[in-house]
Amino acid sequence: MKTLFSHPNAIRMFITALPLMFAGYLNAQECNCDHIIKPDPELGPQFVDGNDFDIKPGQVICLEAGTYYSLEMKNFAGEPGNRITIQNCGGKASLSRLRLENSQHFRLTGTGVEGMRYGIFIDGRISDRTDGLSISIFSTDFEVDNLEFAHTKGAAFHMVMRPECDPATQRGNFVVENVDVHHNYVHDVGTEGFYMGHTSYYGTEIDCGGEKKEVFPVLLESIKVHDNIFRDTGWDAIQVSSAERLPGALIYNNRIYNYGTENIATQAAGIVIGGGSSARVYNNWIEKGGTGGIHVFGIGGVHIFNNLIKDAGGAGVFIGDKGVNPDLGMHVNNNTILNVAETGITVNNEVSTGNTFYNNIIINPGNYQKFNNKANAFIFFKNNDWDYDSAGNYTREKYDEVGFEDADNNNFYLREDSPARNSGQDLSGLGVTFDYNFFPRNADPGYSRGAFEYGSRPTVITGVADFADENNFNVSIYPNPHIKGDLTFDLELSKSNNVEATLVNASGSISIPIVKSQFLQAGSHSIVISEKEVDFDSMAKGIYYVIIKAGEQSETKRILLINEY
Repeated sequence: MKTLFSHPNAIRMFITALPLMFAGYLNAQECNCDHIIKPDPELGPQFVDGNDFDIKPGQVICLEAGTYYSLEMKNFAGEPGNRITIQNCGGKASLSRLRLENSQHFRLTGTGVEGMRYGIFIDGRISDRTDGLSISIFSTDFEVDNLEFAHTKGAAFHMVMRPECDPATQRGNFVVENVDVHHNYVHDVGTEGFYMGHTSYYGTEIDCGGEKKEVFPVLLESIKVHDNIFRDTGWDAIQVSSAERLPGALIYNNRIYNYGTENIATQAAGIVIGGGSSARVYNNWIEKGGTGGIHVFGIGGVHIFNNLIKDAGGAGVFIGDKGVNPDLGMHVNNNTILNVAETGITVNNEVSTGNTFYNNIIINPGNYQKFNNKANAFIFFKNNDWDYDSAGNYTREKYDEVGFEDADNNNFYLREDSPARNSGQDLSGLGVTFDYNFFPRNADPGYSRGAFEYGSRPTVITGVADFADENNFNVSIYPNPHIKGDLTFDLELSKSNNVEATLVNASGSISIPIVKSQFLQAGSHSIVISEKEVDFDSMAKGIYYVIIKAGEQSETKRILLINEY
């Protein structure tokens, strides 16, 4: 295995970086830092080995504001419940490339400066590098949030541990787990937005001392990708592979616009569930792309629901048949699929059993005129003997009858007179108990079709034009649905103010005061409510509301509490 010091100039560059760890005009205490890494004034590559410093779990490692040619970090290890934090300090830290190896239990975040949403900027214009952020080689248990990625030649974020001749790098000997990637902004990148997990789930051949060996990549477990923004990605926006263990990867609340701009047919989807993966893909807005909105090549156990897919360059959802476990079904339910270039849903799978296609709204598929049997334009099964159940779908060539409030302005909420209202199947048994806005599905009281339940309303009407704009008062809560672990809400204030936040149940009675009369400065804040502070397990499952007040402003966010998922 190659090390950081295999390059003939690596030792020289590393020694150059040594005094930069602590020197400079910035005071570590002012940035709440235990150690500071400064950019090389000559704009050269930098290497930092955590083993060469007295770095302890719980400490904060700061990247001083400025421009870095590239930075490689290894051996930064925290502990469970006591992570290392790597953050920006004093302003925005811009890097052409950031690479982490053999690092565990850490958080990489661009929230080091209040008022700055994306304080770490991976900018491919600084130098001609390939991938932007790379996390690999025995790295696990980490969080990546509030980074901006742009102009990379390759993927914005590359998380792949390649199997080598050393058995420790192969499946069964290591697992990449507990990865949470959220609230990042990806735009104008050359290939993928996020490339996570090795695509050769079924094995790949490598040369080990002249002998050819088939090796298998490590698996991913407990992977979450949520609340990220993607605009203008050359290839797929999100691709996750080798996430085998149920429920698989959780991919939700992402906003994806204009993906697959390079028009490479096999690399131009909004979201790809790659080989060996199970997944739950829900509450994503996917608009305008080179090929399909969601492509599934996974092992099965894939649930796709509450997604808005619009103007896809292929099928809205495509399901393939690569290595599928026949006992794990494919479930495509309660999606709104509009104006796609081909079929609403295309299925090329002869293996899965127990598959479901319920409550989807599919309007104006591009190949409507190509089929004598018009039903095939909406859901097309290449094998008519495939085991599936389909009911409650609303399919039309035109928008005239569906009853959207204002489709011309991306408002796909249902009018009171919509035939899609209260006419769907009850899918609570499949976990579809909420809609795109986490509004309860049985509130009306029946199930509506499509991604939006009748009566559902967001805090702000969702659109694509202003996805990355700053808001005067913005709150996001995750994980949502809340399954287990900490509850976090991110708050952005345009001015300093007294903030109160309260968790209430659906009836409005006060359950938990989260923050009481806490004064916060203008800027970005992340407040974590741990299981030690709140016994979530003892609370009844269902819809709760977090009410946040900042001076005269207030926002209410829905959150679904469930015990298992």
